[in-house]
Amino acid sequence: MARGGFKAKTYAEVVSVPKKKKKPVARRIGGSKSKVKGISWHKKKLWKLFSKFVRNRDKYKCVCCGKEATGSGMHGGHFITGATCPPKLFFDETNVHAQCYRCNINLSGNWVVYEKFMIDTYGEDHVADLKRRQKHEQGQKVEIAWYQDKIKHYELH
Repeated sequence: MARGGFKAKTYAEVVSVPKKKKKPVARRIGGSKSKVKGISWHKKKLWKLFSKFVRNRDKYKCVCCGKEATGSGMHGGHFITGATCPPKLFFDETNVHAQCYRCNINLSGNWVVYEKFMIDTYGEDHVADLKRRQKHEQGQKVEIAWYQDKIKHYELH
């Protein structure tokens, strides 16, 4: 016995911690559960195809600095950043171009040089339209069918 005539308790005895319940597992007779492929899966699949298309189109040459690279050294870089892009702008061929790792990641898109490239290539009106679309289309969602159509399109290229 501890001093004072009472028995010291362990932490588990003092604090009642409820046990976690296991989630029920969906089972099908005669096989494993079937997985339904959602928007996230389709977006990832489309990005792989689309990014490869863009890098091939730009001949694996960075539009900002001119560096040539392959594999993980060359990215599909967004002019209107991917984090703020609505889906249709995210996969717009005029919004995405080949960028080396340094320009896309280290220099956060090398935005000043990228904008000059965009204006020289597409014109100020088109660049303004991309910026307008970013605000106008924000929050818009697309259906899985839209992704599926795009996937089919880029699988052919």
